[in-house]
Amino acid sequence: MTFRFRVRRAIASVIANLVPKAGELLYNLTDRTLRVGDGATPGGLKIRFAQDRYDLALTTTTTVLDFALAQVWKIAHTATRTLSFQNQPPADRTMVAVVIINGATGVINWPANVVWSGGVVPTLGATQTVITLLWTGAGWTGTVGSSY
Repeated sequence: MTFRFRVRRAIASVIANLVPKAGELLYNLTDRTLRVGDGATPGGLKIRFAQDRYDLALTTTTTVLDFALAQVWKIAHTATRTLSFQNQPPADRTMVAVVIINGATGVINWPANVVWSGGVVPTLGATQTVITLLWTGAGWTGTVGSSY
């Protein structure tokens, strides 16, 4: 497949009125969008880029924290739960993960490879507790970010 590129200065009034033809790409520096001409969509397919920040998806779970799917989880703590980790990073990588626990009904049982800052599993707040986990290559170090 061959693409033809048109390069234009980022002048909003000019770029906004351009429509890519099939096989063309137009990038607007002003609103950080890429328009891809597919020959079917009026104005081309619009793709927006957010380069000023890095967002992570917030995933809701009850027991399984799958690191292939997310790094931030929200858990409704309405009963005793035993958490498990899936797809942990390899030993030559590091990762930060966040677990937001809403409520404090019952107990949360953490995987054995979590070592807690201060040596004690944290007490959960009645409303919300934020746990930060750091993968060290050999296991997880857990700390409480906030608890209320």
